[in-house]
Amino acid sequence: MLQEFFFILFLVSCSNCLPLSDFFPFGSQVNDSIIDQYTDYEGPILLPYGFTYFDNSYKEIWIIRNGLFSSIQLNSYAPPQSWSSLNNSLIVAGFWHENIWYPANDTGNIIYYQIYHNEVVSNGARLVFNKASDYVRQFFPQQRPFKPKMVITGTWYYLGVLNNGHDTLNNTFQIVLTTDEDRSFIFFLYHDLQWANPYNNSYYYARAGFHNGNRNVSKQLPNSGTEDVVELSNESNVNTPGLFAFRVDAETIHAGGCDANTSLISFRPRTSSQLGSTAITIYGPCFTNQTKVKCQFGSSSSIVDGFIADEFRAICLTPFASEHGPVPVNVSIDNGRTFISAGTLALTPLKFGSDEVIIETESNDNLLHVGQYIKLRWIFSEVIRNSFPNGAKISIELWKVSRNFQSPLQIDNAPIVLAQNMNLTNSIRVQLPASISNITSCFIRVVVKFNTQTYTGLNTGLLVVRNHPTLARDLCRSWALQQPEPSTWNENDLLPCPMTRRQVIAAGRCCYVPDRQCSRLNLNANNCRLHQARSGRNESSAVECYVSITSNRHGAEAECCYDAAGTIITRGTGAGTDNRYGQTKSPVQHFFYDTLPYLQCCMMNTSIEECNLYMYYRPPRRGSNTMGENGRMWGDPHFGTLDGNSYTFNGYGEYIYLAISNAT
Repeated sequence: MLQEFFFILFLVSCSNCLPLSDFFPFGSQVNDSIIDQYTDYEGPILLPYGFTYFDNSYKEIWIIRNGLFSSIQLNSYAPPQSWSSLNNSLIVAGFWHENIWYPANDTGNIIYYQIYHNEVVSNGARLVFNKASDYVRQFFPQQRPFKPKMVITGTWYYLGVLNNGHDTLNNTFQIVLTTDEDRSFIFFLYHDLQWANPYNNSYYYARAGFHNGNRNVSKQLPNSGTEDVVELSNESNVNTPGLFAFRVDAETIHAGGCDANTSLISFRPRTSSQLGSTAITIYGPCFTNQTKVKCQFGSSSSIVDGFIADEFRAICLTPFASEHGPVPVNVSIDNGRTFISAGTLALTPLKFGSDEVIIETESNDNLLHVGQYIKLRWIFSEVIRNSFPNGAKISIELWKVSRNFQSPLQIDNAPIVLAQNMNLTNSIRVQLPASISNITSCFIRVVVKFNTQTYTGLNTGLLVVRNHPTLARDLCRSWALQQPEPSTWNENDLLPCPMTRRQVIAAGRCCYVPDRQCSRLNLNANNCRLHQARSGRNESSAVECYVSITSNRHGAEAECCYDAAGTIITRGTGAGTDNRYGQTKSPVQHFFYDTLPYLQCCMMNTSIEECNLYMYYRPPRRGSNTMGENGRMWGDPHFGTLDGNSYTFNGYGEYIYLAISNAT
């Protein structure tokens, strides 16, 4: 006998309901499949990619007509159950309700579903993938850009029950799962909810949330299992009524949006140019137009004002820093009255030439001169680009930098503007003005502004303005007069250079790393420009160079350069030289006392005498078939015993592997 229906009526205002236009595309227009009203479920459906859910990857799914996704077959006649009773399963319940009996309660509702994957991309699929990416970017601002490989949509469209046999009460909601095989997200979308239970059973109100049976971890949405579950269309964890977002691939559940707990503050990216203007995205607490954000980088004097990008994100621009290395970051959201530790920012070592902004000079030597045209190229990250308002413009600035005894690196108070009010682009060709003639060293910054607000800045590495040959000669000689004898800082304890490229690669893990200014992997036109042979001198040009990983006790490092045949170069400007200061440990000193003098002595004038003077104080590194007095090893020791067994030693501490008591 058919059951008698009793309806609990909840008339909820839908003035703030999530519009159907905000749902992921569904219906016949995107070729969704339909669950027949007399069918309990569809499944198991094999998935094109595994859906990573806590500690498991699921390759199949059931779509249950009672308002949920499951990794196991569930009887649609079963009422909503407590999460703890569901073992070894994935349950994602948008609105898990008691079965609605047909045909006595036939209201013509439809349940749509579709599984999208990136190997079959239609116009509808592109909309779905883009929407999933946008949701992750918007509601999980701490995440790197998300490119889904799979999106699963289930839409319960006007799921109706009859009220006293006449009026129809409808529920419309959607469940969306998406993954890139690394990260997985769940979205719940509610348009309108008008009933909590089709029967007079107060203990069987609909449930909403998700459950991991393997680890017995659950997340209930607000009012789940109560008569107020219909309020989900007015609730949210991302400040959009009717929308909930969660990341579910990690050991713990990560809710989307922001947190009322203002002490939970973090930022990204975690690395920045030492030259400043990197846009740091602050996330964690909820932001409003009244929030006053300040960021403190390192010392108390390095405090900058931030600005609000949206309710989930604020942005601070890093200041210019005289030195590289880790810097503590503290954030204030009360206009500087209190600061909260947000973590550590790594200021990367300076480079010569291209960096975040790639520069191409007419002569491919990274030297600037008046009237020269240069080409600049850059790419804004997706996260930062999405923060730009409509009408944002680009300016190109040239900043003078110098070094003195008080500061390793200092910057002028105002830049030379090379271009301004440009529409958003990723390259420009610009002519250098006469005003750079009194500058020795500088860098170029690409800045995005809207009105008076700067949104980000990208920098080249350090650049050098070409001096007149006479001035370059005088500067070279002045530098040489200040140099100590090389033997006072490079004797005995610098690594010798292997004779061939093959040898230096074999020793790479312990001793050498590629020189970023001269590497086979560097496709920039300026690659190896500092190690080109002089014409008419019967010298070899380098195609790649390596620098020693470790410095000696004076902070010096060895550089080894190799020709196209893989043979070490030991003389001329193609050779590697002993650097008084290491590129990574002391990049500012290396630039001003190793690189800049080389440019002035050997590249800005044709005098053999000045270039030889440089080679005397920065001598080319000789080759050797031996690897020095000290040896190194790494990894887990593997031992073989006389009985033929093998062992791997995973000890913790210091151990003696081999001891020889007889010195002879």
